[in-house]
Amino acid sequence: MKVFLAHAFRKEDALLVAEVEKLLRKRHLEIVTGEDLGGGQLTPEVQRRIDASDALIALLTRRVRQEAGGWATHPWVQDELGRARTLGKPAIALVENGIDIGGMYQPHEQIPLDREQSDKALLKLAETLLVWQPSRVRRWPVLLALGFLTIGVALAMGWREATDIAAAVADAEPMMREGRYSQALPTLDTACARLLVGQTACAMRDKAALGAMLETDDTVDIERFAGMLETLRAAQPAEDPDLLLFAGALAMLEQDPAQITDKWRQARQMWERAITLRGGVFPEAHFRLGDQLLRSGDYPGAQAQFSAALASAPHAPHIQAARAYARFRLGNVSGAIADLNSSANAGLISSLVDMAPLLWAAGRYTEAADHLEAAIEGLKKPLVGRNRLPWSFELAAGTHATLRTPGEKICFAQLARHATATLQGAVLALPEHGDCGANAATIARAIAAELRRASATGMPAAGAKRADAYARHLLGDTAAHGETP
Repeated sequence: MKVFLAHAFRKEDALLVAEVEKLLRKRHLEIVTGEDLGGGQLTPEVQRRIDASDALIALLTRRVRQEAGGWATHPWVQDELGRARTLGKPAIALVENGIDIGGMYQPHEQIPLDREQSDKALLKLAETLLVWQPSRVRRWPVLLALGFLTIGVALAMGWREATDIAAAVADAEPMMREGRYSQALPTLDTACARLLVGQTACAMRDKAALGAMLETDDTVDIERFAGMLETLRAAQPAEDPDLLLFAGALAMLEQDPAQITDKWRQARQMWERAITLRGGVFPEAHFRLGDQLLRSGDYPGAQAQFSAALASAPHAPHIQAARAYARFRLGNVSGAIADLNSSANAGLISSLVDMAPLLWAAGRYTEAADHLEAAIEGLKKPLVGRNRLPWSFELAAGTHATLRTPGEKICFAQLARHATATLQGAVLALPEHGDCGANAATIARAIAAELRRASATGMPAAGAKRADAYARHLLGDTAAHGETP
């Protein structure tokens, strides 16, 4: 967001200007200023800068004392403010006491400024900034309460620390919208501990903790999750978008995700309502809807939901990886590879494995082997974040295999690596199943399914023949067909 800061270029206002600029930088706002007009009219360049800005803050400070009493302010700053209002842009004026502005501005359009107690004006300005920034507040109504809390907090800790906390809490909001709950937790823990009346920060922290269970736990304790959700719902508005998202996730945890049941429909309705409450932009809810559609075989619908999520969260690796699969099933191999490259570069190990079938289809076997080797090495290290989540593979329409343990995941990657060597023309014995556990046969079926999908998606002829033979070999059909991979 670009904010035009209208002020007089004089030493008397330098400290105030510096404090306002500091507050704007903490809110990650781009600052634009005018020119030293010295009382002259607006220049075309200043008009252009105001026109190109998203909002305006005017510092109406004392300029000259009037004969009738009171003070006059800077007319060019008033002109800059007037232009922004004419254009319908959000604008607020800090008006120093003693300045007579008549009935020019409504109370909500101005903030009284006392030089001896400027902290109060700056706190009110911080509240205004929270309201102005759509991605941080308008889609997060609970943060509006933070503006009222900061005034009381500021009496004890000073405006600077209070506004620092306000900024920290708002910084966590986009992480929450994108499903990065574990990343938001440290910020919210700090804010909750420091706020003397920390209801807002602590409520957000509790929601982040609940979301982190979905983000990082390989097996969610459904009973515990449901209990935590019920506690939060009792303390929050009935239609809090985050709690609607969690309630939908709980409904899906309680049923087979590939089956369309009443709970499936309830989850969909809750996620759609959460998106509506967020003004149509809620990446994690779009992701949940897309994942639901993906599991039911609606690849166009899934791709649309994932693309909607990535429109506002373009670097979310788990959403990129999910869209890649939908793209692959719709025949867009290059688009799928691009998505998986991005998510793999962000550290998502499953994307390295998911890329193999796409590279098989493109005949890029050496690249597939390199990615699988990297995945195997990554899986041997302690897994954190979304790398702890189960892997899901489609065996057939509506039928999925789920791998939960590192051993099962390594087994899958090793078997995929062996399949890659076979596609390159090597003749090797099948690897030992080792840690594959009870899912050994399922993993073999999953690899066979991936090979056949890749073969049907444009794999070079020699590779396609080997893929078919290897798939039969995995399924135990070689004797019947008299073939070797």
